[in-house]
Amino acid sequence: MLIQHRTRANRRRGSQRHLVILALVLALTISIAAAMTPSTQSAYRARLTNSTDTAGVAVANSCAWTYATSSPAPYFLYPLADNPVTTTAADTSGNKRTATYTGSPTHSAANACVRDGGGSTTFNGTNTALVSPTAQSSPQIFTLEIWFRTSVAGGYLIGLNGNRDGTGNYDRQVYLNSSGQVVFGIYSSGFQVVTSTASYNDGAWHQAAATFDSTAGLTLYVDGKSVGTPITTAYTAEPNSGYWRIGYGTLANWPGSATPYYFNGQLGYAVLYTSVLPAATIAAQYSAGT
Repeated sequence: MLIQHRTRANRRRGSQRHLVILALVLALTISIAAAMTPSTQSAYRARLTNSTDTAGVAVANSCAWTYATSSPAPYFLYPLADNPVTTTAADTSGNKRTATYTGSPTHSAANACVRDGGGSTTFNGTNTALVSPTAQSSPQIFTLEIWFRTSVAGGYLIGLNGNRDGTGNYDRQVYLNSSGQVVFGIYSSGFQVVTSTASYNDGAWHQAAATFDSTAGLTLYVDGKSVGTPITTAYTAEPNSGYWRIGYGTLANWPGSATPYYFNGQLGYAVLYTSVLPAATIAAQYSAGT
């Protein structure tokens, strides 16, 4: 009877040890799962860095993350969130195309993309512009994107100018006209432009994206959707090299352009791709900002 009693006791202790081990394994499994499962999208973060510029901490599905991890990669990516704003704007594409300011840009706490933080840059409508460091040779396929906020009708967003100071040949322009509509165009045997129906000088943030392919035409997007009437005719844009300018460039004689050409408001995330992005990608990039 004593042997049977001890055997039962040993079995109970063995069962208890098994239960303890199972409980520990279960707790460990739950802990690992909890660590791997974010409670919000902000749980995934990465620092985007190259040898000269740092984008800071990017939250998954933010603009910084979406643009920096896109395929194809941007030709340049200016978050325009430098604080303080100095004489240059960091290029976080990894291509080291640091751009140079003219005039008096200032930092704004207003965020172009709500998940990003970091603010934006105010262009004063008088003398502020940003110019790429080197000229690009006659791009015939590209996508331009920029986020803007203004209450002023008219103003240059981004485009190609023959000279660093904004003079010379000018083409491949995205701007606000005198009614606050977004216009995208090239010059090829005359002005070939796509114009949004709505006006966007409403003091809210908007994303403008423009695609061009000399064999397929022009498409303009605002806030992730195609606006205006796309041009599907094949056109060759002006065969000139030029500097990409942001916030100011020459718009003389362009349809609906208003003077002064300087943009007055906040700008964020100026991006150039040397390919045509699909409509779904542009829509996803807009969603990342909202």
